[in-house]
Amino acid sequence: MVDSDEMPEFAFDSDTLCFESVLAISDALDLLSEKGELDDGPKRDLSYTASFLNAAANENRHAKKADSYWALACTAYFLLGNYGSSKFALSRISSKDVLGHNARLFLSIIDYLFNCAKDESFPLSLFVSYMEGRFEDKREVAEEVRQNLTQDNAADNFFADVVSTCTALSMEYAAATLLPRYSGIPLSSWEPSLKSNKFGKLLWQAQQRIGEKGAFAGKDLFIQLPTGSGKTKSIELIIRSRILAGGCDTSIVVAPLRALCSEISKDLEDSLGDVACVHHASDIFELDGWLNLGDSKPEVLVFTPEKLSFVLHHSELRATDIDLFVFDESHLIDNASRGPSYELLLAEIIAARENAQLVLISAVTSNPDRLSEWAFSDPSRCTTGDGIESTEKTIGFLSRNTGSIDFFQYGGSADLNYFLPYHISALTLPSPSHDGTTTQFPDLKASTKRRKSGDLALFYSIRLAHGGPAAIFIPQRSNVWAFHERIAELASFGLDFSRITSLSDPEELERIARLFALHYGEHCAFSKSASSGILPHFGTLQGALKQAIEHAMRTGAVRCVSCTSTLAQGVNLPIRYLLVTDRSNGFENTTVRDFQNLIGRTARAGKYSEGSIIVCDVDLENQRARRVYRRLFEASAVEKCESAILSLFEDVTLWDRKVKRRVKGSDIANFILEHFDDGDLESKLVDALASAFRCAPEKISRNVSEKITSLEAVENYVANMADAKGEQMSDTKTICSNTYAYFCMDDDKQELLIKLFEAIYDHFEEQNGEQRIAMVAKTQAGIRKSTALRNWIVTEECSSFLKGGCSNLALLVDAFFDIEHPNHQKWLTAQGLAAIARMWIEGANIESILAQVENDCASSKRSRPSLESISKVTAETVSYDLSHFVSQVSDASSIVLGTKEHEENLLALQKRLKYGVSGMVEAQLCEELFDDRLVVKEIAAVLGPSATNRSAALKLNALIKRAQIEHVLEPYPSLLMNRFRTWLA
Repeated sequence: MVDSDEMPEFAFDSDTLCFESVLAISDALDLLSEKGELDDGPKRDLSYTASFLNAAANENRHAKKADSYWALACTAYFLLGNYGSSKFALSRISSKDVLGHNARLFLSIIDYLFNCAKDESFPLSLFVSYMEGRFEDKREVAEEVRQNLTQDNAADNFFADVVSTCTALSMEYAAATLLPRYSGIPLSSWEPSLKSNKFGKLLWQAQQRIGEKGAFAGKDLFIQLPTGSGKTKSIELIIRSRILAGGCDTSIVVAPLRALCSEISKDLEDSLGDVACVHHASDIFELDGWLNLGDSKPEVLVFTPEKLSFVLHHSELRATDIDLFVFDESHLIDNASRGPSYELLLAEIIAARENAQLVLISAVTSNPDRLSEWAFSDPSRCTTGDGIESTEKTIGFLSRNTGSIDFFQYGGSADLNYFLPYHISALTLPSPSHDGTTTQFPDLKASTKRRKSGDLALFYSIRLAHGGPAAIFIPQRSNVWAFHERIAELASFGLDFSRITSLSDPEELERIARLFALHYGEHCAFSKSASSGILPHFGTLQGALKQAIEHAMRTGAVRCVSCTSTLAQGVNLPIRYLLVTDRSNGFENTTVRDFQNLIGRTARAGKYSEGSIIVCDVDLENQRARRVYRRLFEASAVEKCESAILSLFEDVTLWDRKVKRRVKGSDIANFILEHFDDGDLESKLVDALASAFRCAPEKISRNVSEKITSLEAVENYVANMADAKGEQMSDTKTICSNTYAYFCMDDDKQELLIKLFEAIYDHFEEQNGEQRIAMVAKTQAGIRKSTALRNWIVTEECSSFLKGGCSNLALLVDAFFDIEHPNHQKWLTAQGLAAIARMWIEGANIESILAQVENDCASSKRSRPSLESISKVTAETVSYDLSHFVSQVSDASSIVLGTKEHEENLLALQKRLKYGVSGMVEAQLCEELFDDRLVVKEIAAVLGPSATNRSAALKLNALIKRAQIEHVLEPYPSLLMNRFRTWLA
């Protein structure tokens, strides 16, 4: 990237710094031997040493000495307690013999500690016995170590101290040492776990913090630790501790995304399989079969918040039956769309649990003490990540004014750390049709910021490909589509992507491209751009594409993705570089918290020892934008985690011709109370605010929608509590005061919230209380929507729908539009959505659905759909919203009509809409195998029309026709074949 003659001059060369590094490590060894810990100064020096050794090992001119540098880096990182980077440094060493006998012994010890790798020649049997809980005499271990050291040369002398100190530190921070102390469970009970190759031999710094706070001994805790510090492993340790202590029959883990739930459940199944049965709830609103089976082992159940709420209100499982709750990403209680229901689910559990342990986990929040005070009545029941060693990250700002990339240390001072000069010579690429047209790359004179920033990010992703995998952050989903259209265009103009593709698996890229074509058509930008080696990653990708791309990234088959904020929401990918194109998603700027989470996904512990975030946003030429970005990278600027329900009482402000207009939140709350029983409350509030601001209703509707979301969540919560307590439910102030919203409010707002709770309960009392409460509690639709749903249930249209086997989608969608008022594309009508839903379950791909909708819209003056908008409607409106609406119809019909005779048909329809399939065999394959409607359609064709959706029979049929099914799967991403073979096994 940078010519050697343009590199800045430095005061010291790498050889000189190498001697200084050895000295810094020696000083650290002496201090650790004398005091058992490092002071701030020596720790800082050792950290600089590790960074230098890492950089030197990566330099081409040091290739012959790389193993030596990595061995020293491995040492420095281990002494710092940065185990992830130490593990990574070890992985880069090709020969452990590079620095003599003692160095080899040290590296073998590290290999055992992190990878459980040891052969018969490993000489430290007592050390292994200690780490696995079978031996407790540290002095004998130290003597064994001393007897296996040599002193043949200077390197041996140096690494003799390294081995002695590191084995001592290993025993000090060994799981065998700390877990009995932290958990109160005897070492003998831990021994079977400690002997397992799947069980960590050391407790990392994050796990030590958690243990010191009593979480392994059953105490409640709010865990606020940086991404990549070992929180997932900590969940396993907490669950295992409670199971070994006895009396923990059921643990529940809650995570906000289905993909994250899947990842967590796989990890827990792999690590806890010896002591527990792990179940991952499906994403559909039904009771999973395993809920009623009962296992001989303790159970670990993994849910999304919405699915857990459904289960608690539809099954015999109650919050009082649970022994341990773990809520991951708990800061999402301040998310405008999902936060209110997440918070109130927590409030419900906090009120109901008796002796159950509650653990809340968050990577980034600035007020963990406040959350702890609310959840546990004790602000000290929290632990933070201050001072925990993590992978080094640098932040680079492109400066076109100075022609350099200015780098800053993440988490360090605001001062410039170093810079790299860069020159971008735009390429002129001729059209493949030879018509004389050309395109520039990167096109820094483009008319749109999107094109300029995207081209810069693409340019650097190509240039940096050799250094490691990269993610290009594009916060607005529509811009991801445009970005890949640009890649497809550049590929057709002959841009060379070989720097990326040469490091990728071309066969896997072709398989992924084929799956894109299956879902979106061959002319889709994603299908055409896949051969470049850069793939999209966002939440509404069709079928198994998102999971296939994640798998390809983890296996090294793919080196670069473009992504939205889904990357910040818990998905772990091995990314070394993050290239940022923008900070706005089209509605609002990315929060500091989301940016910090995004940064945490870069250079994961154990995968890399350092990483870089490079901001390619052309707005950086503006100093104000640069200051905004600097703030996004400051940990001290992270927002407090507040209650999203507070939006009900927040002022609304709008600018009108440079005049700031405001409507007080208290006035809005009083308006809601005055019009509480109005079925069209939302539209009345929109009209009132639009009149107050003298603006179009569309300008204020999003703000009102957020308030109504909070209101409906509160209504559902009151109904849940009333349903659980029955006639004993009378003290609305108590259930109100249990909420985090109440905890965060001043006296005036608390009074308003209590009035709202009382209004909700009074409504239930006045309106056939028991049935109204049951309707809202079961459907989770809020008062007004559940009323509208109840009214529809007794209509002729609903009767015709139910008696017709629930097959008339037009009747269903008309009701859905009337009750839910889906706020989506302007071109979308009830008739159009019914047609889309029908094609969706019949197996049409997005290209075919688009063609039909375009034909239907040909005479309409409405805006036209696109592949992107059709994909969004199917993934969100049909697969989630409409499918969920069917679940609500099922609940409402059983309550209002007093019968469950339509339940089976409604559940079948719900699954068909959810998965986009025509039959129950395909739905079962989506649940058990992989959620890809078009691929399972091909598998179902192989299984034949007589195939049953009963799990055991389905597997037997698949086993008989294994060769034919594998022939179907061969052209598609390898993940699908892997899942199929694992499922059969």
